[in-house]
Amino acid sequence: TPIATTTAVGMTSNTGYNSATDYLRFDSPEQAFQGRDARFFASIIYPNARVKGTNIVIQGGIVKPDGALIDSRASFDFNGVKYFTYGKEFTEQYSGFDGSANMTRTGFLMKKFLQEGARIASFGQSTTDFMDMRYAEILLNYAEAVVESNYTQNNAQANAAKAMNDLRRRAGHTTNAPLTLQNVLRERTVELAFENQNYWDLIRRRTFHTQFNSKFKTALVPMIDLRQGSPKYIFVRKNVPGMNALTFPERSYYLPIPGTNKNGMVQNPQY
Repeated sequence: TPIATTTAVGMTSNTGYNSATDYLRFDSPEQAFQGRDARFFASIIYPNARVKGTNIVIQGGIVKPDGALIDSRASFDFNGVKYFTYGKEFTEQYSGFDGSANMTRTGFLMKKFLQEGARIASFGQSTTDFMDMRYAEILLNYAEAVVESNYTQNNAQANAAKAMNDLRRRAGHTTNAPLTLQNVLRERTVELAFENQNYWDLIRRRTFHTQFNSKFKTALVPMIDLRQGSPKYIFVRKNVPGMNALTFPERSYYLPIPGTNKNGMVQNPQY
């Protein structure tokens, strides 16, 4: 739920939290992600995920027994246990939402390309080569082309469906998905996440300006909820702090043509 421009009844301004909302409650943060696509676990570090032998603590608030929210650095004693806003007491023990530039603001971190057994010399380095093109992309290109062209010769529809579902089965799915444009594009999003493909998919399909039209980036904030006697975890959606609304102007599908006042060429639209 987007943050309201005014504070609704029960809502803590700028946090997305609303004490009147019946949130789903979980015994642990990772429980919310059980049963997800295997590629989610391979690509994303989620709250309480285990990486290099350590559980990654990502938390952004404490809901007190009276429903009030603590979302800044603090602690709260409840039934003889001390709870901390960000899940742990010290900065080096948690990974999000305290305003640090090195911590997540969305509730998730990237895991793809991470080799857990490799050591790096400094922040921002990687020991994994970046793959510019993968066979998975070739299969998805083929499936998309068949769907869009409605090509039926040479058993193309069945071959395209198999190409898409071979990727799904590789990721642990046990059922086939129908060959539709929506399914093919979803597989591109999941399979090729963080591989610099989505930007160009939005460009070539001319959907960038529709998906990014006053769009806010949002965070999924896990909070510990103490309202029901035993601690539970809820997830609150809010706008990422410090981010303005994102709009993609249609003219940006093309670049301006230089020198049109001299060379007689027709300038691209809106330039």
